Amino acid sequence: MRQVITLKFLVLALVIAVLGALLIWIYSNGDSGTIETENLRRIDKGALITAIGIDSGWKIENGRTRENIVLTLNDNTVTNIAPRTIGVMTCKELVANKCVLLADMLGPAVIWFAIVDADKTGASTKLTLPGLVDMQDGGDTGVLANGWMFRLATPTVRNCSVTTSHLRDFINRYAGKRSISTFNFKTDEIESVTCVAA
Repeated sequence: MRQVITLKFLVLALVIAVLGALLIWIYSNGDSGTIETENLRRIDKGALITAIGIDSGWKIENGRTRENIVLTLNDNTVTNIAPRTIGVMTCKELVANKCVLLADMLGPAVIWFAIVDADKTGASTKLTLPGLVDMQDGGDTGVLANGWMFRLATPTVRNCSVTTSHLRDFINRYAGKRSISTFNFKTDEIESVTCVAA
């Protein structure tokens, strides 16, 4: 009588099970550098808010604006965010020189925005962001874990005591909470990435 299950088959099945468990563990790890793909947003514009004009009743409700808001930015532009625009606000206090506008633009129109806290130092020129978790568009676009996408400077400066051969190597080693990114308002690009102590 012929044996149906061989030792080779059992070893192969065990190897496949171990690899499967390893992949599940990697993708379920909280700091694995995964991207919230349902929230992908391309940031075209970023600047410090220097003046605010708000219509009565303005707020963000269910992820969309109610009423109109006009923001004067430190790049000498005025940006109007119309009612029903998709956006988020994490800035603790919406006042001039304390918040930054990050926006996905279609020409002069804002199609999505985030208003976030400005950095305490260098607020008029730069913004500190979480670390990159991926690159797209042939290395021209950096992606944060929350799905926000930024143009990358060429080259993007890598700051770390451990040498990395290129930006992909840096991201593989220091994705997410293990690094920070610096966004430059003048160029609207992430100009550098810095590893942080674990």
